[in-house]
Amino acid sequence: MTAQGRAALHKEMLRRIEVLESLMAELPNAAIPKEDLTAVTDAIARLKAQPAGPIPVGDYIRARAAKQTLKEIASKTGGDGPGDGAGRRLADEHHARGPPVETRIAMTIKLHRCSNMWVKVDGHPCWRVQKALDASGTEYEVVKGPFRKGSRDQLEQLSGQRQYPVIEFEDGKIYREQSTKMAETIKTGHLMEKDA
Repeated sequence: MTAQGRAALHKEMLRRIEVLESLMAELPNAAIPKEDLTAVTDAIARLKAQPAGPIPVGDYIRARAAKQTLKEIASKTGGDGPGDGAGRRLADEHHARGPPVETRIAMTIKLHRCSNMWVKVDGHPCWRVQKALDASGTEYEVVKGPFRKGSRDQLEQLSGQRQYPVIEFEDGKIYREQSTKMAETIKTGHLMEKDA
């Protein structure tokens, strides 16, 4: 993505934050539990402080959690149906503009996996981890590599071994375990701890 494209996404993200803040101001105080309000306020502050570029993975994940909290709050305060008042306007904004900007900002988590993308059975290690990433809502890029172990020189250079799957974090750190452990780490929300 070009710098101009990132700047446009950043501007749109800031505009949406303004909409969220105005909607939050309209909600009754009792509608938002204090811990939720703190989480959302912190996430908004982190996003506002970000430069016009890809946001760090940890902030991205916290922002997605805050977005989910806002959606839940909007549905609680929206009345009977899918929502009216502030909740309905939040839903209308989401549908009119498409997914929130933070879901479209390029992330640099990379899943290095075999090129057999068509194999989607639970016993396949690459699919097991990819499926867990999908289920958790984690944004990632698939990097397909050679099927044959003998041809995985680049993977060995990157991770020190020749087995898939491998997760490469934004800062270049590598995470590799047995795929069942990797999937469990992702499902339990501990993936970002592997980047520490």
